[in-house]
Amino acid sequence: MTGRVWIVLAGISGALAVALGAWGAHGLEGDAVLKGQFNAANRYHFWHSLALVGAALLADRSGAAARRWATASAALFALGLLLFSGSLYAATALGFWGITFLAPWGGFAFMTGWLALSVAAFRQKS
Repeated sequence: MTGRVWIVLAGISGALAVALGAWGAHGLEGDAVLKGQFNAANRYHFWHSLALVGAALLADRSGAAARRWATASAALFALGLLLFSGSLYAATALGFWGITFLAPWGGFAFMTGWLALSVAAFRQKS
């Protein structure tokens, strides 16, 4: 995938994060723990939508070696969004609590994505 495709995905993800954040603030009913979990999903959703933009921009502006790592970073951020934020949204908004076992895998994808981004930046030629 090109950086452009990742940026399109990041834009859609960011818009979805705003919509879900608004719904969580004004429409989600539940106790403080449930709302806290939803807010954690939303916070990570926002930050990693932005991180996805950064990885995509680096992928577009890099040589082949760095591009592979930046693209891997973007893919890992997208996977983390789906697994971490997605599973917490599904649990807190829809009651699908059995899916929360995916959240730690999403967190691992986020961490690995950040490390891949670091390697991409290191491999980038000045």
